[in-house]
Amino acid sequence: MKLFSLNTLGLFLVALGFVVSLGRVIVVSNQAGEGFGGDGATIIRVAHWQLEPGYREAMDDVMATYNALPHVAARNIRVEQSPITEKFYAQWLNTHLVAGTAPDINERGMSRMTSGTFVAKFFEPLGAFVNQPNPYNAAEYLPEDIDPTLAQFLATAPWRETFLDGMEGGYDAALQDYFAVPTSFWGSAKLYINVQMMRRVKDVAIEALQQDPLPQQLQAAIDEGFVVRGPELDAWLAGDDGPQTFGQLVLLCESVYLYGEKIGEPKLVPIAGSSYSLWMVASQYEVPFSAPLGPILDVNGDGSITRTEIGTAYVSGAWSFDDERVRAMHELMHKVCRYYPMGFIALERDQANNRFVLNRAMMISSGAWDANSLFEGARQHDDPEDRFDVMITPFPLPAPGEKWGHLIAGRMSEASSNAGAPYQVYQRSAHKDDAIDFLRYLTSLEVNQRFNRIANWLPVAIGAEPSAKMLPFAVSPEGIHPNMRIRPRDLKGAIAVRYSGMISQYLSGDISYETMAREVQAAVDRPVTGIDELYWRSYLETRDGHRNAERSIAGQDIRALLLNAENADENRVLLVASSARQLNATESPKAWARVFPDQPFPTRE
Repeated sequence: MKLFSLNTLGLFLVALGFVVSLGRVIVVSNQAGEGFGGDGATIIRVAHWQLEPGYREAMDDVMATYNALPHVAARNIRVEQSPITEKFYAQWLNTHLVAGTAPDINERGMSRMTSGTFVAKFFEPLGAFVNQPNPYNAAEYLPEDIDPTLAQFLATAPWRETFLDGMEGGYDAALQDYFAVPTSFWGSAKLYINVQMMRRVKDVAIEALQQDPLPQQLQAAIDEGFVVRGPELDAWLAGDDGPQTFGQLVLLCESVYLYGEKIGEPKLVPIAGSSYSLWMVASQYEVPFSAPLGPILDVNGDGSITRTEIGTAYVSGAWSFDDERVRAMHELMHKVCRYYPMGFIALERDQANNRFVLNRAMMISSGAWDANSLFEGARQHDDPEDRFDVMITPFPLPAPGEKWGHLIAGRMSEASSNAGAPYQVYQRSAHKDDAIDFLRYLTSLEVNQRFNRIANWLPVAIGAEPSAKMLPFAVSPEGIHPNMRIRPRDLKGAIAVRYSGMISQYLSGDISYETMAREVQAAVDRPVTGIDELYWRSYLETRDGHRNAERSIAGQDIRALLLNAENADENRVLLVASSARQLNATESPKAWARVFPDQPFPTRE
C-alpha cells in the first residue's frame, strides 16, 4: 500500500497553512481586542480605505509626531493605521464591529453599520468633547507667525467651531449628536485635462474648421446648436484655457477623434469615464437645469426639497420626464457619456485613472482625492515625451446662444459642502479617551495643515492653508443651493433603484429616453413597492426623526435642570426648531391626502 503521494503532501501543506493562519488570526485578534503591541505599548488603531498616493504617508507622518509627544511617549501609547481597500472595507469592518474587535478609530462610510441606527450602537457620541477647546490649538502648538486674533480664537473656542464647516460633517441629525470627526474636505468634482494633448487637439480643430466641407462630426455639432462659430470661439481655440462653455467642450471632444485618426490612435477617447464617474458628472448639471422647478416643489417653503415633495410633485404632474428642463438635463448627461470609452459602465475607477495618465484620454472627471495620483501619474513616464501637465477646470455649462443655454439657471453652489474623511471612535474600545485625543491632534491647525499638504487634500481646520495644487478644488459659495433641484434618485426605494438601472442603460446608449421614462413610471405605479411605499418609508423616517428630537429635547431639559449645563438652552432651541420643521411627522400623510383624497394612507402597521 502506498503511504505517500503528492496528494497526501498537498493535503498536509494545506492543513499546516490553515493551522498557522488560524494561530496568526487569534494572535492579531487578541492584540486588537486588548490594544497592546508586541513591545507592551498601548496600540490605538486607525482603520480607513484611503489608499490614494500620499494619504498613508501623511497619516504616518502625523502618527510619528504624535507618538513622539512627551506625554504620549510617557504613557507608552502608539497610534498605528490599518489601510483596507475600499472593495473589502465594508465587509471587514462589519465583521469586526459585530465580533467586538473593531479598531479604536474607523473611517465612516462604505459600511452601512457606520450610519443610521447602527451609529448609536457601535460608536461613541462626541458631544461632551466637541464643546471644549482643542488642547492642541493652545499657544505652544501654534505657528509663531500666526495672527494673534486667530490664535486666541483657536485656543479658546469649542473644538467644533475650529472646523471650516462647524464640524457638520461629523454631526448626526437623527441622533442629535456628533459621532465623527472630519479631517479633510473632499473638494468639488472637476475636469482634469491633459494640457499638452489639449493644445494639439485645439490645433487640429483650428485646421478642421478651415476645411470646406467641414468634417462630418464638426458640422453636426454646429447644426445641432452646440458649437457657435465666431470671434470668441476663435480666440478660445488660439488660447490655452480649458473649455469655458459646454459647446467648447463638445468641440474639443469631437476634435479628439480627429486627432486620434491623425496620429493613428483610433482608441483615443475624449474623457476617461467609468461607472465611478457616472453620478459625479450628473450631479453637476442637476441644479443648473432643474432649480427653476424647485419653488414649485417646495410646498413647505423651507428651501429644501424632500423625497415626499419630489414624489408628490411627480404623481400630481408638477414635473415629469417630459418637462423640457428634465429632458434636457438627461440629454446633456447622455451627450457627455458619448465621449466616454465604449462599455464605460463596466469600468472601474482605477481603469479610468490609468487610461488618463497613459495618454489614452484627454480628460477625466474626479475630485481632489484623486489629484495626487493623477498629478504623479502624469509626470512619471519613462519617456519625457509622454509626460504632461494637468489643468483643473469646472464642468462647463451651456452658454447663451448654445443648445440648452436658455434653460440654465446658474451654477450649483458648493457653500453647503461639509468636510469629509470623518473618523468615528469605536464604543467598545478600551482606549476611547486616547483615540479622541489623537483626533484632536489630527484636526489641530498646524497638524491638519501638514497632514493635508502631504496627502494633497483640502484641510478642515480654520486658518490652515492648502497646497497650491489644491486651490482649484476649493469650495465656491457662488451659485444656487443644491437643495433646490430635482434628482429622481432621491426618491429611494424601488423607484430609485429602477431609475438608477434605467439611466445607466440610457446613458450607455442601450435604451431610449422614452423607454427609461416609461420604466420609471411603471415602477411608480407598481403596487406595494411603488409610490405608496415611498410615502410610507418617508413617514417612518420622519416619525423616527421627530421622536429622536423629542427625546433629545427632554435630555437637554434634564441637563439644564440637574446639571446646569451651559449649552443646554442653546441646544434645546435648535432641537425644537428641528422638531417643528418635521411638522409632527405629518408631511407624508398630508401630502398623500392632497394627491389621493379617496384612498387611505398606505400604512404597513
